Amino acid sequence: MNDAPRVSIAKERTAGTQWTEGYHTMRIIRKVDSGLIQVFFDDMSKPIMMAEDKTFTTGTIGFGSFDDVGNFDDIRIWAKKK
Repeated sequence: MNDAPRVSIAKERTAGTQWTEGYHTMRIIRKVDSGLIQVFFDDMSKPIMMAEDKTFTTGTIGFGSFDDVGNFDDIRIWAKKK
C-alpha cells in the first residue's frame, strides 16, 4: 500500500497454490526486528513465500483477497509479550 501501486516484496515464492474445495490451513510469521515474513499454506514445514520488510513496525491487521472471493474461519492472532 503506502500510497503506491502494489508491488511484490517476495524474495522467494513457489509457483502457486492449489486451491481446492474446503478449508486450508495458513500461517504467517512476521518478525519485526529482522523484517522476516514467512507464509505457509497447508504444509507448515516449508514456507510458500518469504520476504523481508521493515517498512511498517506497528499497525493493524486486515484480511481479504485480491481477486477472489475468500471465506475465513477460526482466525487466531498472537504475539509474544515484550
